[in-house]
Amino acid sequence: MIPRLTTEISDALSQASGPLEVHDAGGSRNYVILSDEAYRALRERELRDWLQTGLDQEAAGDAQPWNLQELFAEARQHV
Repeated sequence: MIPRLTTEISDALSQASGPLEVHDAGGSRNYVILSDEAYRALRERELRDWLQTGLDQEAAGDAQPWNLQELFAEARQHV
């Protein structure tokens, strides 16, 4: 199920220049709403950071050989 945005949230998103923080009615939970485009960019940044960490570890001699097929399969699940 994909819920529809309220008019209030939809209006706030159209005025926002980035992610929108939303609070539930009781104020006990916070959510962040972002566009598909922003979500993909965030995931790509996370993947690049993850890969850079591995490259840095390998350069320092702190890493084991990679199984590239497993690495690419896992990366595809997150993009």
